[in-house]
Amino acid sequence: VFPLEDTYCQHALVAEGPIGYHDVESSELRGQPCFEKFGFKAYVGTPIDVGGDPFGTLCFAGDRARLEPFSESEFSLIKLFAVWVGTEIHRDRAQAALRESESKFRAVAENAADALFVHDRAGLILEVNEQACRSLGYSREELLGLPVVEIEEGRSPDDLDHMWDSLTIDPMM
Repeated sequence: VFPLEDTYCQHALVAEGPIGYHDVESSELRGQPCFEKFGFKAYVGTPIDVGGDPFGTLCFAGDRARLEPFSESEFSLIKLFAVWVGTEIHRDRAQAALRESESKFRAVAENAADALFVHDRAGLILEVNEQACRSLGYSREELLGLPVVEIEEGRSPDDLDHMWDSLTIDPMM
């Protein structure tokens, strides 16, 4: 990682798309700190966006000039790579946010004074908190996978189906 002002990447960010210099030594970038420090004589780079926000750049630089300018297909390829990298970073951030949200939900649920049950449409218990276990006298392992009808006194499976149907907002659920 280098200060942006010392790199060719600052130009890719301003251009808002792929740029390439096949022979930096004979371009306006010749006096740039990046050329002076590293001697990069060829450069191609493009911005990386993450969720619509600028994140950085993806670039390739070489110590030898190219004979020919970068082609449109090379620009398209690096742009495709940058989209892929940006998508992966966005996905990783979303997964981290989901893990954090799940962790917070679990902490709230586990410390709730009320018994909490999560079950699927078939009525099988998928998750419980500690209060649910204490109030029924079951271990967590005993409750997981148990049909709700076995712990719901005075209700038949048909009664529970009717109740769940009345609560369903989206008919696709």
